[in-house]
Amino acid sequence: MGENTELFDISNFETTHPLYSLQNHRVLEKFKSETGSLAPTEFVGLRAKMYSLHVPNKQTKIGQRVLKIVYQKHVRHQQFFGCLAN
Repeated sequence: MGENTELFDISNFETTHPLYSLQNHRVLEKFKSETGSLAPTEFVGLRAKMYSLHVPNKQTKIGQRVLKIVYQKHVRHQQFFGCLAN
């Protein structure tokens, strides 16, 4: 990633991170990290646009056609593992 910084919008990284730059901030067609400078420890993908990323002290859940309030209150990362296993 460090060699191709012109392809990424890395403005959501921590300001102390060595790759932090505002050069491509909100530029279309640039890749953006959903977790910022933190690396995900676990990923569970059930289908297109329905996945969960587990990052220390943060959890990202994406689900298309599911009410956002239901996702925030009831769906957890471990439930994605249960759906994948069963």
